Amino acid sequence: MYFARTQFFYSLFLNYFLSKFLSIFGTRKPMIFIGTVSHFEVFIFEGGFAMQIYTEKNSLIIAPEGDIDHHSAEKIRREADKCLESSGIINIVFDLSKTAFMDSSGIGMIIGRYRKVSILGGKITIRNADDALMRIIGISGLGNIVTIEKRCYNEQNET
Repeated sequence: MYFARTQFFYSLFLNYFLSKFLSIFGTRKPMIFIGTVSHFEVFIFEGGFAMQIYTEKNSLIIAPEGDIDHHSAEKIRREADKCLESSGIINIVFDLSKTAFMDSSGIGMIIGRYRKVSILGGKITIRNADDALMRIIGISGLGNIVTIEKRCYNEQNET
C-alpha cells in the first residue's frame, strides 16, 4: 500500500515536471500519466485523447476515448506492449464504446497486437464498437481474425 501510494505521488510529480519542461520548449500537448497500481490502471490525456488500461480476469482491457488516428494508435501500441511484456497476460480486449472513428493506423495497430498475442496463444477481442466502426472493421477484414462482441444495450434502449 505504501509503495503504491509513493509510486502514485512520484508519477504525479514527474508528470508535473515533464509538462512544465515541455511547455518551455513550445509543446502544447502535455501528457498526464497516472501511475500503475496493482492492476494496471493508466490514463493518458493528450490533445483530447484519453485511454484507460486495466486487467479483467486474464485479459488486458484497452478503452480509448476519442478518435484512433496515427498519433493515438502509436500511444495505444506503446502502452499495450509495455503492459503485455510486464504482466504476462496474452489476451487483449479493445473496448471501443467511447471511440467514434478509427483510421488505417488504428487497424494496423490492432493487427500488430494480434500478431504479438497469437504467437503466445492469446486472442484479440473488439467490444462495443458502434455501426461506423463495425463497417470499418468489416471492410478491413479485421473481423475475420479477431473476436467481435456486439454493443451491449441497456434496458432503456431495448424498449
